[in-house]
Amino acid sequence: MRIVPFLLFFFSLSLAGLSGCSQSPGTWWKSLNDKAGRLSQAEANYKALEHEHERLKKDYFRLENDYMELRAKVESSEAGERNLKATGSLTGRSPASISYEVPKGLRSEDMLVLAYEHFHEQRFPEAAVTFESFLKRPESAALADAYALYTAGVSWFQLGNFHKAREYFEEARNSASGEQREKINKKVDLWLRTIDRKTKGGGTLGG
Repeated sequence: MRIVPFLLFFFSLSLAGLSGCSQSPGTWWKSLNDKAGRLSQAEANYKALEHEHERLKKDYFRLENDYMELRAKVESSEAGERNLKATGSLTGRSPASISYEVPKGLRSEDMLVLAYEHFHEQRFPEAAVTFESFLKRPESAALADAYALYTAGVSWFQLGNFHKAREYFEEARNSASGEQREKINKKVDLWLRTIDRKTKGGGTLGG
């Protein structure tokens, strides 16, 4: 908002019509000052609201980041409890400890669909093994994007195998490109910080 040019324009119009105006010059000048004061106050109010909007936007992004960290902590704790109950160890599952076998004869694209299906249904052992088989196939290279690597990392994290989870997270970050890069990097950084907190102190990682 620019007050000065508008006031000059308004002042010119007012002078042009002064000869036909019944108001005295003093009354007219007071009216003009009142209007200018209201416009100045409107501009000040606008700037104050703009400043408050920027502050609230920063608070929103900070709170969003805090929420993501808190959710990761909860998921991390729940994963540890599941692993302890299932395997007697907080270090999680290894591929050899999972009895699930990927159906034979699947095309790479069908195997990827199956891996995502296991993951979304929270069958993490099956998802981890299926992603593992899919990503090891040479013919899967064209389909193995950053999201597949990232989801494989989350699957292994949920099983407490932080070593394999870290490997896949870092691969996902390195392979991300275009529009997915910022989103993948943000998620990966969060999970890696969570792994660092859980493994701080030299705890054993699943292999």
